[in-house]
Amino acid sequence: MRITITESQYKNIIIENRNSSIENELKESDSFFKNLVKSAKQQLNLDLTFLVTWGATIGGFMHPISEFIKNGQMEISNQDLSLITIGCVLTYFTDNKKMLFEVLEKIKEKKLISEFNLMLKQCDKLKSYFLNFVEGLNLSIYNISMMIGYTFLIPLLPKLLEISKHDLSPDEISEITKRISLYLGSTLSSKLIYELVKKTIKKFKSSI
Repeated sequence: MRITITESQYKNIIIENRNSSIENELKESDSFFKNLVKSAKQQLNLDLTFLVTWGATIGGFMHPISEFIKNGQMEISNQDLSLITIGCVLTYFTDNKKMLFEVLEKIKEKKLISEFNLMLKQCDKLKSYFLNFVEGLNLSIYNISMMIGYTFLIPLLPKLLEISKHDLSPDEISEITKRISLYLGSTLSSKLIYELVKKTIKKFKSSI
């Protein structure tokens, strides 16, 4: 028996699959950061739990860079990779100089300055690309707290690009917003997330 689905049903299936993949990306970003928090405690006896609220957003920025370093030509253990990543998190997302000093001392002790500087360079590149993208959405991102608030978007961009190939209703964008909000807690309002998603999809759609 041949089953025929309508174009609307097909779109709903595609969007639901993409919504699920968005959740998976956010979950992975959050898990990545929680593992960093554990590593900071084990390696350095540093408590980074004050940043856990921002897990999915910091993970959204640092996870791709960590994977780039890990899969590059440079040989580095998972423990040392976590160490230099913690250093970058403290450099970019906090103003806690005492913690950063302790981490930098450990990085020097383990002779990982070259690896750390390479990761910082990649952070600078990604930050620049991301800020240019967000500026094109006409959203304000002038301080570090706002930067943290938006970087959860980085690993979601390929998913939103796929979704943008379909015409979405406000309710369908709201559903995407709800999925994202589950992983951001109170760090960003649902209204801001909705506008961010809507403008990102609109930007992609205009370039298709």
